[in-house]
Amino acid sequence: MRLASETGGLSEAGSHGRFGSSCETIERYRLACRRCSHRWTSQYLVRRRPRGGGRVAELFYQHDTLVPSPWSFAECPRCSASWVRVVSVKPSPVGVEERSRTK
Repeated sequence: MRLASETGGLSEAGSHGRFGSSCETIERYRLACRRCSHRWTSQYLVRRRPRGGGRVAELFYQHDTLVPSPWSFAECPRCSASWVRVVSVKPSPVGVEERSRTK
């Protein structure tokens, strides 16, 4: 679990709702291995919950399983190196991707 206040993530009045509210987003992370130059995308369901003192806890899930955030741990699927860089993040509210698939 990572705290947004520690990572430069959401602020107290961030774009994911008013302070004190919980939210879920689906976030797609582009990652790059610094060892073999392999690039790939990983998708997470991210649940943000308020904590005391204006902090926000970020919980990352894949396939309904709590997993480490890509900021704290990622492993290259090609060479298994853990020297991985997060290239970009694309968040979308939960439900948006499901609606776009049905159109």
